[in-house]
Amino acid sequence: MVAQKRNFHAITSIQGLDPDSKPQQQPQQQPKKTEDASAPISSVEPKQEAAQDPEQGRRERLQQHMREIIVRFNATMAGRAKLIFIGQGRAGKTSTFHSLMGHNFNEHEHSTPGAATTDLAVIVESMDIHNWQELDAEISELMRSLCGTALAQESGVDLQMKQAMMKARANFESRIAQHKQQQRQKEAEKAKKATAAKLKQKQLQNSKETQPQPSSHTSTSTVPKPSKTSQMSASAPKKQATVNPSSHSDAAARDNSTTAATGMSAEEMEKAIKEFNVDAVMGEGKARVTFKVFDLGGQSTFYIFHPFFLTKYAVYLLVFSMEDLLHQDESKRTETWEFMEHWLSSLHLHAKGAPVHIVGTFADVISKRKQHEHISRDIYSRLRHNPAFPGVIHNDKHGLWFWPIDNTKSINDPMIQDLRQTISSTALAQEYVSQEVAVPYLHLYDKLNAIARDEKRPLLTFDEVAEIARTCGLRTHDETRACLQFLHLYSMALYYDHVPGMEDYVILSPQWAVDTMTRVIRNFDLHRDVRDREARAVGAQLWDDLVDRGILHRRLLDVLWNDVDSNLVDPFLRLMMNYGLCIDYSPPKLVDSSRALARTNSGHGDNDASQSKGNSPEQQQYLVPAILPMTIRHSSTMESVTLSTTAAQQVNPYAGHEEKTAYVAFSLKQFKKAASVRVEDAQNASFLPEGLFTIVLAYVMAHAQHGASQEAKLSRTHAVCFMESTKLELQLVPAVGGIKMKITSAQPRAMLHMLHKMISEAARERYPELKSSLLLPYDDKTLLFFEDVLHHHKSKQDMWVDEQLLSPDDLVTKYGPLLPVLGLQDKYDVFISYRQRASSGLVMALHPRLEQRNLIAFLDANNLETGLNFKLSFMTAIGLSLVACPIVSAATIMQTRQLQHSDYCDNVLLEWMTMLALREYQRAHEEDEKEQHAKIRLHRVVPVVVGSAWHNVNDNSVSRTEVSEYDSLERLKRLAKSLPDVVSKETAAALDQYLSQVLRLPPPQQHKSVRETVLSLLDIDAVVALDATGDCTSQLRDIAEKVRQVVVSARSEEQAGSGAATARQSTQSSSSSSTTTTATTPAPPPPTTPSPSSASSLFEPELLQWLDRHSLLPHVEPALLEHGIDSLDVLVGLVQMGELTMQTLRASGVAMGHALKLVQQAKKCELGSTAA
Repeated sequence: MVAQKRNFHAITSIQGLDPDSKPQQQPQQQPKKTEDASAPISSVEPKQEAAQDPEQGRRERLQQHMREIIVRFNATMAGRAKLIFIGQGRAGKTSTFHSLMGHNFNEHEHSTPGAATTDLAVIVESMDIHNWQELDAEISELMRSLCGTALAQESGVDLQMKQAMMKARANFESRIAQHKQQQRQKEAEKAKKATAAKLKQKQLQNSKETQPQPSSHTSTSTVPKPSKTSQMSASAPKKQATVNPSSHSDAAARDNSTTAATGMSAEEMEKAIKEFNVDAVMGEGKARVTFKVFDLGGQSTFYIFHPFFLTKYAVYLLVFSMEDLLHQDESKRTETWEFMEHWLSSLHLHAKGAPVHIVGTFADVISKRKQHEHISRDIYSRLRHNPAFPGVIHNDKHGLWFWPIDNTKSINDPMIQDLRQTISSTALAQEYVSQEVAVPYLHLYDKLNAIARDEKRPLLTFDEVAEIARTCGLRTHDETRACLQFLHLYSMALYYDHVPGMEDYVILSPQWAVDTMTRVIRNFDLHRDVRDREARAVGAQLWDDLVDRGILHRRLLDVLWNDVDSNLVDPFLRLMMNYGLCIDYSPPKLVDSSRALARTNSGHGDNDASQSKGNSPEQQQYLVPAILPMTIRHSSTMESVTLSTTAAQQVNPYAGHEEKTAYVAFSLKQFKKAASVRVEDAQNASFLPEGLFTIVLAYVMAHAQHGASQEAKLSRTHAVCFMESTKLELQLVPAVGGIKMKITSAQPRAMLHMLHKMISEAARERYPELKSSLLLPYDDKTLLFFEDVLHHHKSKQDMWVDEQLLSPDDLVTKYGPLLPVLGLQDKYDVFISYRQRASSGLVMALHPRLEQRNLIAFLDANNLETGLNFKLSFMTAIGLSLVACPIVSAATIMQTRQLQHSDYCDNVLLEWMTMLALREYQRAHEEDEKEQHAKIRLHRVVPVVVGSAWHNVNDNSVSRTEVSEYDSLERLKRLAKSLPDVVSKETAAALDQYLSQVLRLPPPQQHKSVRETVLSLLDIDAVVALDATGDCTSQLRDIAEKVRQVVVSARSEEQAGSGAATARQSTQSSSSSSTTTTATTPAPPPPTTPSPSSASSLFEPELLQWLDRHSLLPHVEPALLEHGIDSLDVLVGLVQMGELTMQTLRASGVAMGHALKLVQQAKKCELGSTAA
């Protein structure tokens, strides 16, 4: 809609485009004068001579219509549509486009890299007769649109388009209803067959002597055409559809109302109309529509680009090779069907409701009518249950579900002529073709298009565009953004204002954007670039990293993007990261034994400033998942043109039950019907979009890479990551329709659930309609829904799996490591408080290091039994932890700003307030034994303050650049001081509930405000990792070690307090007893370190002898047990790698002299030797 702005009339539709409006008067009638006498463009009567020259009269009438449209509405018909060619690589998409355009056949047509775009004009003679021609780039889009609208109004084609649109809409709605009915019938038939099978089985068991009589019958497979009810409903009054162009959900369409004046004076507009070559546009047609044509690359490498182009505002041609579909090789046939199924499902995700024409090529080879009928029947039977099938257009003229074409004949093939007419008619019936567009929008587009064409500039800055927009009547930045969003909708220009940095640029050429990205994302064997030679010269290893391992070095990128503005490089990279095309990549820092020994001798531990040198911009690396090898171990046998699901089907079979393993299955609708599901049913219900695994991989690696202890093994179907003692394995497993997660770790539950959450978030972010289910492998035929296993575990109930009954103990035996301890554990070493969106990557990398140090960490709800009160449970867990570690970052703090405007219970703030409240209570009653609380074990609060290096790249709420402004403690405190100095009543109420209901303590009289809470944490001694240029791996190791030291110290305090309390209790008991009896039983002695006879039995004999030989056993035994050191090899290895230092031993209570002696003697040893 065009809003009322600066005295411009608001309109609901262009006159003549409303379905309720009457057809235009015949051309012979005199056009009405405009009512507004003060209009900037006068309503000029046609000249008298026009009656003597019909063409001249028609020309003047069109010009008059154009004037009236501007004066009365300031808007015109968009007359724009997208035509997108999709399908398998080498199926003939580009050749099909050339045939439709009437070009000669080229048997040596090259494969399309990424996507190719062009504009073409469809001249509308009637709704059934159209002509195609390439668009003259010199023609003004504004004048073309005005003339097209005027032609449609004068000829009455506008009304025909509206009627066709209503009919198409009713047809689609009818087919949707038909599709749902078929789905219900299919499920009912399946249930009926299952019931019949069970009944039959019972009958066989009851009367074995009765033999069933075989029956044979044949049923002809008829392929129904689309329901005729759609045509009836199109004329039914209750189904009358009204045009409402502003009903589109897209922001661009909604903001179409924010329009202003044309920006052209009356004289300029009159001059433009008079000088516009109406004959060049008008031709013999009665209307004209412009198609923006996209030919998408068919290789699987390019599928990751699809979110850039697939939209419901387009008409699609799904092209397949009939030759491949009828090939003797079964794998060829299977792969072709998989591609067709994949494309339809992709359209359902990205372009729901868009019309699809299925086109079969190589009709010169597959030429018989019977073959075409056979393919049509198969298309219907195989694809009709796909949710996108209601959008498939039926070939009514030939009674087929597709168009079999012969590209060698080009436009001379009658089938191609029919296809062209059908595409045109389908496009003209789409609502968005008739959508109103403000005249200033097209005026701006003309100017931008002229710059791109004449000055060869593929992009401009937003400020440059805003300056030009002012001359077109768009006087504010908001109006300019609304215009750019509209142009983005039709791919006339690209504007990504939601990506940090890209809001400053407007891409005038979508082709330039694709070409720039395909310099690094392509099949390097199939598609070459002129810069490749220079890129190879940078370094053979760097080039091999890109081509073979998907790792892009910045030095290489600088060559491949040598013509890209240096200011644009980083924003454009962020755009690619936003769509999952690449991520920042930090290879793991492998331990250099000589450097580690030097660090140990110098007493500096893990901090090595020299390691930070690799973080300079020229050393930056990126992971490009789409060009990874197809598989880890079978890459030599896999072609890059195959679907990843096809490759995974061959190399990643479902393996049945495996320990510490779960699956995330994806589908377009929930398929759960019981606690278990058969593997084949899960596969049939699933949908795995091509590129989903690489999107998930990019998301997970962005979080997990800094915790890597050795280089990951990565491919497009399989990935293995190593994080200290934890191994994470991801596999694409089409047999269950999902991704396998295997966690090799002592405590896999928390890590597995973090991984599950990341995978689900990554999939949901790219494919909002995709549903996910968490499944556990039971045997080679069955999977269990995790939620049901958890429910039966929690309620301690038996669980039926098919005909087998599992007890709660059976579930624990099979899935114990993945299930929570019922209720809460008695105690934790450390409680990690973090905001998922901001710091999940840090926590995911930190957890394995805490686990390796034998610490029991509470991360989040993964440690809780489902069904418990979430807030009360995690507050109780804080009280039961020795140490609480809040992860404090700028992004985490910024989130609490929202409490200034609206009050809600912020869980992270609640955790922080709970820690501080319990800490204050413990300090206040430290000396008062009676007031010490059994449910408050908390001894220390140690904030972990982290900088922008640890900010989640997937956090769209705030960019890393914004966060980096606070990479110092002082600036972070300044940020905290800007927080609202108000108490969050909702958060405080939850804390009061915990104190009163769980601890039976009175709530505090005055709660801390949001600002006071954060500042209180920043005033506590903290572990600080704010250096954005430092080595993340070293920072991570440092954090884990310092947390461990604090936990050890807190354990000592707890043991000392427990010992003192026990001694006091014994003394009091003895004193009390002496008044009534003469018993002389002494009080038990205070706790001491474990005796050699008990604890040292955990050591291997070799280590025991070595310690005894050096008189160290009684002095270091508790410390070694604490660190899990039970053999001499482990001791020597840790010392020589710098992991076990004097500082570490001192923190564990070893005297300085004994610590020095242990380290010195261990350095003299050789691994695997007992000579020392």
